[in-house]
Amino acid sequence: MQVKSVIQRTTNKFISCATRQLIKERNLLFRQKNSQSSSIVSDLNKRIKMNVLLDSKNEWNAKVEKLSVWNGLNKLYPLLKPKSSLRMDPNDINNFFCTISTRDPTAPLPPLPNKPINMHACDPASFQLTRIDNATLLALWRSMKNKQSQSYDNLGFCNKMLSLSLSSPRFCDYLCEVLNSFIDNGYIPPQLKISKVIPIPKIRAPTTPNDLRPISVQPLLTKILGKSIFNDLTEPFSY
Repeated sequence: MQVKSVIQRTTNKFISCATRQLIKERNLLFRQKNSQSSSIVSDLNKRIKMNVLLDSKNEWNAKVEKLSVWNGLNKLYPLLKPKSSLRMDPNDINNFFCTISTRDPTAPLPPLPNKPINMHACDPASFQLTRIDNATLLALWRSMKNKQSQSYDNLGFCNKMLSLSLSSPRFCDYLCEVLNSFIDNGYIPPQLKISKVIPIPKIRAPTTPNDLRPISVQPLLTKILGKSIFNDLTEPFSY
């Protein structure tokens, strides 16, 4: 069992020569401090922001082409080591949360309720999951929460890593291929059905398992695929 720790990446900005020239022009106009230059400075600020984003995107795409996705990510945004970690026996934590429930694990689950009598029959052949393209992938990711989270799933991915990687069109193509293969084959690998449970300290200096609050980190690919399937299932009820 892994304990959650704070891991940060550096926030480097990649600025081209053209953008640096715009910054110099803006600084010179800003020193003049007159009504005519203030409007030009405002326009230059907008252009500089857009250029910095474009420069960072171009630098990222160049690193992906040269070093592959994950190597390029580690090259541009190296991970910083956590300052501290919790020292506690993982088996004690696991046993505590497994035995805290009052429900008997051997007891059968309650039966599902009966379907309503007036519910119309559904033809399984009339329903089909929608394939995911790049635009749909980006829309699904924008609807996700905690896109800057740095908690790794059981496959070694984190939300912030995927947020940075989605700026590469080639990476989006590869990810869409993987997700569409799950949809076409109707099969999800067992690795994508495993959530990683991480104990979060409830107090500053935890000493017992009762001082920890467990959270589950689902695989990123499972969350994206589940969001797409959820949209397909709920779309008929949105009218």
